[in-house]
Amino acid sequence: MALLEWTAPYRALAAPLMFLTFSLVVALPPLFLHILLHPLTYLPSPSRPASYQFAALRSKFFYYSWRYLSPLADPNDAPKKRPLLAQARGTVLEVGPGVGDNIKYYNRSSVDRLILVEPNVNMHPDLLKKANAAGFSVDDSSLQLLGCGGAASDETALAAAGVTFDSVDTVAAIHVLCGIPQPAHAIEMYRRFLKKGGLLLFYEHVRSEESITAYMQSFITRWIWTQTADGCCLDRPTGAWILGGPDAAKGEALVTGLEMVNEAGKADGLVGRRWSKVEIKRPADHQRFSCIPHIMGWAVKA
Repeated sequence: MALLEWTAPYRALAAPLMFLTFSLVVALPPLFLHILLHPLTYLPSPSRPASYQFAALRSKFFYYSWRYLSPLADPNDAPKKRPLLAQARGTVLEVGPGVGDNIKYYNRSSVDRLILVEPNVNMHPDLLKKANAAGFSVDDSSLQLLGCGGAASDETALAAAGVTFDSVDTVAAIHVLCGIPQPAHAIEMYRRFLKKGGLLLFYEHVRSEESITAYMQSFITRWIWTQTADGCCLDRPTGAWILGGPDAAKGEALVTGLEMVNEAGKADGLVGRRWSKVEIKRPADHQRFSCIPHIMGWAVKA
């Protein structure tokens, strides 16, 4: 038992290392083939510098890996996502839906309109197919697919598409706040998009509360994870930003946001400020030394 406990942080590395290995195996062959078939697309030019080409290749690589990994991960995530997303209602804004494996969990009779914000346009054909299968369509205006990002810097582009403050009933963030630039400010923007009483639904992986695991998360993120997972970071204190806003996580004490809630998962001290009701918790299958620990919950805009 002592040996198992001592090796737990190191065994926790298995999940991200397996993800990286599988990504390389499934994504590199089609990526190389794509480059061979479209070599001129990735040659630097005055209008498309090398940095632009690298970003395009990174997005393509992530698509090739995520189209396989997302369906594989979905059965394990389904018990968490299904009851969470079933709460969505009215006009729903989902940020970073990827290849669309969350869409089937929405209650079609409760969702009038679904706005999908996905900057990786390689994902769009999969998104449209799965949205149509779930009963959403561009033709009847129940579906809107946007190619802009969900970062705070994309506020103007979102507004041009009709996504403005106090305009949506639900915002869904599922495995996306880990990769958005300036995430704390993006979360605040989503809160402002919500109407009064609107719901923010979230299921995100976050920084570990265990110091040794948190160090591993930061090391992996800095040297390889961000580049292979399209900007994803393993070590963000996302829960603290959701609960307390952009300034909430400046201190090292706030790691997940769980420090800001009571034993029932309620953030009573924050009620009436940013949110009227909040619930945040660990999933039932949480493992203490996991390098990809999760939080999930909901918040009602005050």
